[in-house]
Amino acid sequence: MAQRTIARKDFQFSGTLGKELPVGIGANFNDDPICRRNLRKSHTTGASDVQHPDDAGDVSNFVPEARYDALGTMVSTSQAYGSGASGAHLKARATLEQRDPVPPHKADETVLRFLGYYSEPIPESPDESVRVHKVALLFHCVDATVLLREAAQVNSGLPQGVVLKRQTVPKPAGGTVSVLDLNIGAAVDIFGKKVNIVDCSDSTRDYLQNVCGRAVPDRIPWPADDTYNAAVSKKLQTHPRRQLPTNDFDHKRALEAMRGSGVISKHAPDDVRTAQQFLRNRINEHLQFAAFWDDRGRLSGDLRLVVIRYYLENDTIEIVENREENSGREGANKLLCRQRVSHPHAPNKPPGAVQQNTFGLLVKSDFLTFDDLAVGTSIRIAGNTYTIYDADSFTRKWYEENRSVKLNDTVDISSVVAKGTVKPPTHFPPPHIGFGSEEDSLRSCKSLLLKPPPIDTAKQQREAGKVMIFRASLHKLQQPEDAGREFVVCFHRASDEVEITERQLRNSGIVGGKFLAKGRHLKHLPDGRQVPYEASDFCVGGVVQIAGRTFRLDSIDERSRRIVAGEVDDISESRVKTLVVAFRELLNSKFYRAHEAYRAIAPEGSLTAVQLRQFFERSASDITEEEANHLVHYFSSGDGSGRISYDRFLKIMDPGNTANLDEASNSTRSVKGVAVFPRSSTEGAAHAKALQATCDAAADEATTRRLHKSLASKLLQRRGTLQEAFRMLAGHAPNARLKPNQMSRSLDEVLRLSVSDRERNLLLAAMYTNDSQRERGLDFREFSDFVDAV
Repeated sequence: MAQRTIARKDFQFSGTLGKELPVGIGANFNDDPICRRNLRKSHTTGASDVQHPDDAGDVSNFVPEARYDALGTMVSTSQAYGSGASGAHLKARATLEQRDPVPPHKADETVLRFLGYYSEPIPESPDESVRVHKVALLFHCVDATVLLREAAQVNSGLPQGVVLKRQTVPKPAGGTVSVLDLNIGAAVDIFGKKVNIVDCSDSTRDYLQNVCGRAVPDRIPWPADDTYNAAVSKKLQTHPRRQLPTNDFDHKRALEAMRGSGVISKHAPDDVRTAQQFLRNRINEHLQFAAFWDDRGRLSGDLRLVVIRYYLENDTIEIVENREENSGREGANKLLCRQRVSHPHAPNKPPGAVQQNTFGLLVKSDFLTFDDLAVGTSIRIAGNTYTIYDADSFTRKWYEENRSVKLNDTVDISSVVAKGTVKPPTHFPPPHIGFGSEEDSLRSCKSLLLKPPPIDTAKQQREAGKVMIFRASLHKLQQPEDAGREFVVCFHRASDEVEITERQLRNSGIVGGKFLAKGRHLKHLPDGRQVPYEASDFCVGGVVQIAGRTFRLDSIDERSRRIVAGEVDDISESRVKTLVVAFRELLNSKFYRAHEAYRAIAPEGSLTAVQLRQFFERSASDITEEEANHLVHYFSSGDGSGRISYDRFLKIMDPGNTANLDEASNSTRSVKGVAVFPRSSTEGAAHAKALQATCDAAADEATTRRLHKSLASKLLQRRGTLQEAFRMLAGHAPNARLKPNQMSRSLDEVLRLSVSDRERNLLLAAMYTNDSQRERGLDFREFSDFVDAV
């Protein structure tokens, strides 16, 4: 049986065409419309890569046509042309078979990309003589076509983009541009333009090296005689915010219409850039500089310290004066409203370059930018020269991150501020004429409204009754009779007054007694000023000069020594009586009912020494801890409880029922039965120590009662039962025991009860009464009994 075969379809172009004769669209000499390998339509309009014999019979570069069968497989050329082909045909076929062809599926996807340029002479331009056009050359290996695209240049005024659409490019010497003509450093003639290739993509470099087996040189730099691009780059570096004015926008639209690309700008470029800049930056984000404006050259000028704020969202500037108090200037402190500021060296602007908007004058070009502001430079704004001497931390960080610029350090302007500063004259008050006190006379020199000198009431209450007594003698003898004279110098700390008394000595010839009346005396300072004496000026071995005589302080008494050392003085009976009367008067003046007073002073139900002292402090009265202990001991009738009960408090409020107070008098003489324990004696110190311990125990008991109530209140406020709260405090322990360490931690973490370490220890001591409970912890029954005990 004969083998079934598929019919073959042959196509042979037998016409004779002239050399480099273009054909119609979609046809070339290598295309077989019947047995083609794919259905892609070629878009070549130039001549074919295959050379055909011309009329003269030149067949040296001729490659015969190929035959394809129905499956798209190329048949040997000897079958198409027979065995009578000439030697030139066979030579050409051998040359074709020796090439390493690219597989069809890879050749269709291969596009070689090169970068190059061609030069164009400009004979009539004053700025440039040669313009360099930078282009990208794309070579499609599938059909040996070339696409040429020119890179866009800023404000060139020329139609740019695709210069040559994809097509085959003939060479002047014959043939078309192929992959063999393209390499770095090669010059390709494309329709009269000499394109110099300087670089290629990485994929192109790999294709030329691995597939074609060609060496690819390194990248070649762009030509140095590119005058136009160098000028444009310099202009962009000088004016990074240079924008197209509004009145030139119509001209730009006319140029876009001439291009015929169908793309016409609908918004002015400056409006587009302004919108992009606004969206790129945060609202009111600004750079802040500290500057000064020295206007002291004018008659009424002054040195003005200002803050310059540059807003990044729209390149506006605002200047605000940093006005000092009592500067003599009124009104707003804003020297320049927020607006764009024209550059001092900008040329005259044509009409329409400036327009009015919300922020003032909006300059479209040649305005101040952040590159014009730097520390240590001066800039002229609105006719005034501002010198920038500092910038805040945000501004310095922004320049380093966005502009890679480190601003200068802060400039010292102390010499500028001190320049021309006139020191006001120093006025001294006239000498005291002796009538009245000197402080009272000085008030008439300082103010037209005569007022008495202020009194330091806090100092008087703090230093009341404290007098430092010294034994003194004359330091510099003016007469021989002054030897052996003894004096007593008293300094009253509450009023800073000095009093001197001379002791009477027999057969001295000098009458003793008051040497200097009590009053404030002045001491002379080295700079010529006179100020009153202070307590620090009096010490043993010191020398003081008063009333023209110099005294040396030889010794000090014991009580004065304790005052100087800050030791607590022994409490006296008269002091306790004074506090008793003062406490009763404070209660009667502040409260009308006894239960209201007791509830306000002792909210926990017992009045201790701590609460009594706090009440005196809130009433602006000075009382020590020992005095508060004696008051509690007096009011509690020495029962040893260390606190004042409500029954005893009712007798304090009602003097008619008080046995220790006279009904007809409310003075200290009517207070009887006051027991005082001075610490100077051994027995008194023991009694005072016991009284202190009793009062401290009463205060701790009151504190424990308060914490007990706070704990119970916290537990009742929580959701759930008391048993759930117990498990939470115990940390959900399996043995259901609440140990001291768990309770201490739960006070802060679970109950959020803010207590001190001392209060925490008191509460734990009240909960765990014995060692057994502290070791094993509390069970739920014991914990419930403690909470219910409130």
